[in-house]
Amino acid sequence: MIVTPPLHHLSKTAKNIGRRAFLKSFVLAGGGLALGLPKVTAQPAFDPSTWSGRPSQAFEYWLEIATNNSITVFIHLAEMGQGITTSVAMLVAEELEADWRDIHVQFAPNGEAYYNRGYSGPLESTGGSASIRGAFNHSREIGANAREMLRLAAAKAWGVPVSETRAALSHIHHDNSGRKSTFGALADQAAEMTPPENILLKPKSHWNIVGQPLLRLDAPAKVDGSALFGADVQLEGLLTAAIRHCPAYDGRLTRVDPAPTLSLRGVERVVTFDNAVAVLAQGYWAAHKGLEALDPIWDLGDRTEYDMEALYQDFESAVARPDAPVIREDGDFESALEYADAVYEQTFDAPYLAHVCMEPMNATAWVRDDGVDIWMPGQGHSLVVDDVSVLLNVEKDSI
Repeated sequence: MIVTPPLHHLSKTAKNIGRRAFLKSFVLAGGGLALGLPKVTAQPAFDPSTWSGRPSQAFEYWLEIATNNSITVFIHLAEMGQGITTSVAMLVAEELEADWRDIHVQFAPNGEAYYNRGYSGPLESTGGSASIRGAFNHSREIGANAREMLRLAAAKAWGVPVSETRAALSHIHHDNSGRKSTFGALADQAAEMTPPENILLKPKSHWNIVGQPLLRLDAPAKVDGSALFGADVQLEGLLTAAIRHCPAYDGRLTRVDPAPTLSLRGVERVVTFDNAVAVLAQGYWAAHKGLEALDPIWDLGDRTEYDMEALYQDFESAVARPDAPVIREDGDFESALEYADAVYEQTFDAPYLAHVCMEPMNATAWVRDDGVDIWMPGQGHSLVVDDVSVLLNVEKDSI
């Protein structure tokens, strides 16, 4: 299941609590006991050459285990239908030796701890088929570290060697005495343990979860309508903006008369930008009707006749440039060409496709004195954080 907090809870209570407490209520609203609140601001700077995300701090950043043995895995990637919420949870659960029926997922908050390791630089972003590439070993390490921390806690509580304990189906067992304990009963103590160095990951031959045709965790909420999408967000006092951009890529807004729109019921304000105009209103319909009432005058620039044929000509010119980048170059092509009996040439191209989303592009922002909350369907969350931080002159970790 996808754990999402009820929005009415946020709108009525979040104004009166600090950011750290707000994040904690975010977790508790999902119905679990928070044992490891993500301490995002404590993370060190990202260094891809030396830093692997500190999986030893699994209980601080990546896992929460409730006393009823409910295990929540924090997902740092965007679910866009590719099944990443289920895949990452499977990787963690495999090494944790968790019962798959105990696994739940929740999206992680903003922070450097959650940068995608599939990229070469610091990004909390999802794309380029980098999710599993970046999360595969890291997620398994998180599960393995948590497993060993739970074994250490059990061994200490029972006064037995760690080597005599084993993890299976969300329990720690001591076969010599017949004792066993749930992960939930040991989680508090385990969170204080330091895992040993060089923990071995399970060989593929011992996998019980990864590679199995398990049901997706995000599917039920999408089927029964309980999943919250960006356009579903409702907050007290929320205004809706409808936006019209200049029809030419490099065009500009010359002028617009807001009077016809401001006379409509529900319209609050008309906002202009260099290349767009927006109407703020009490609800989408009023904003939409207000936008229809506007008659913006555009400077369309010099690319109004630019079409697909011109685009492909630009592509061909770019490839033919002497300084065009070579993505990959293996072997000695010139020598091979010189000794070839025959040469066959072919040019391949792909159509220019739109990156179409299943819901209209949207975002909701709540700007307060103590921070900024943003709800949005998107792939590059840290890029949004960077831009909002500059635009509003606020610290990144307050977003």
